[in-house]
Amino acid sequence: MPNTQRYIRCNEELRETTDTAVPGAVEICGTPYTIDEGSGYGEVVQDCIYEVYDEFCSYTIMDWSVIDTFTVTGSDLDPYWPELALEADQQTGEGEAEYVVFFDAGGESHRYYPDDEVEFTRFIPGSTWIIEVNQLGGVSVLEPDR
Repeated sequence: MPNTQRYIRCNEELRETTDTAVPGAVEICGTPYTIDEGSGYGEVVQDCIYEVYDEFCSYTIMDWSVIDTFTVTGSDLDPYWPELALEADQQTGEGEAEYVVFFDAGGESHRYYPDDEVEFTRFIPGSTWIIEVNQLGGVSVLEPDR
């Protein structure tokens, strides 16, 4: 779900201070003073620094959070999404579906998890299938028994 940003304010803040003039910097100079050159003359100098400012913005991010989840289970070939009663400031998140087919073979039960609803609807109750089960008990090969 996308975040919604809302602007609050932007202002310039000091990023760095440097002794070298850079484009866009603010020059800050101290009081001029005289350096004696030893010849009876003095040189008037002034020390300067340069402040570099950048624009900084503050904002809030309104993010959706999960308030509740709903689960519907069934044992037929008619899967459906639950009906939700949402408040005005709520929205439906992404749905997640899991399909499970149970096979009874040789006195044992095996589960198979189809990838989607289309594959799930291939398994008509009462139909027979040829399955191979791996060492962990999972269905590895599956085909209709013709």
